[in-house]
Amino acid sequence: MKTEGILTGCDEPHEWMLKIWWHYYSQTNTYPVAFCDFGMSKSARIWCEKRGTIIDPKVPQNIPVPKEDVDPKLWIEWEQTYTDIIWTSRQVWFQKPYAITQSPFDKTIWLDLDTFVIKPLTPLMEASDESGLAMCRCYDKSIFNSGVISFQTKLPLIQEWADTTTTTTHKFIGDQDVLNYLIQTQNFPIKDMPTIFNRRFQHGITDDTFIIHFSGAFKKEMFEKIYSPNFQ
Repeated sequence: MKTEGILTGCDEPHEWMLKIWWHYYSQTNTYPVAFCDFGMSKSARIWCEKRGTIIDPKVPQNIPVPKEDVDPKLWIEWEQTYTDIIWTSRQVWFQKPYAITQSPFDKTIWLDLDTFVIKPLTPLMEASDESGLAMCRCYDKSIFNSGVISFQTKLPLIQEWADTTTTTTHKFIGDQDVLNYLIQTQNFPIKDMPTIFNRRFQHGITDDTFIIHFSGAFKKEMFEKIYSPNFQ
């Protein structure tokens, strides 16, 4: 029987999301969880070890490339969209493809830490059975969002995502762009999932929503304003 589980990742600046993420996930699901250490503090790592396993991603040196190795036309565009925080964010984003190749499960769901899981994820776990990969599109429908990914860990495309990342961080702003490039150029038969499995909070939550995704800026303010129970 294939093993099934959840994969997520965290660095120290985002540790404030760990407990609330776990709170919602564990209310509705019992899949084992593996936490990827993207630069957590010792206390956060110990907290995660009590609730799951730890993965230390094997990321090649100089990934991503520094700003000076990026075409100025690109980095100007990136900074206009994300401000100069983009260079710190890329350090975390580009660890994801390598972490995903190290999933300890045969079938895995990757969940960004800024998600609330509010329903059992069995339908999403089963969604990768068809082609090996299932995702939801971004709100503008043009590309797939890598914040929630259901995948077969041994799918060749998963390893290719990491391999391609190693040579293209000077061209792509983040991990999501690399993956979409591969999906498009290979015409990969991805399972296109409805947005109830990756629903942006800003677009309203429907009764059939499985996962709320607080993508974008001001997520901490949204977390604290709308969901503020005491977590342990």
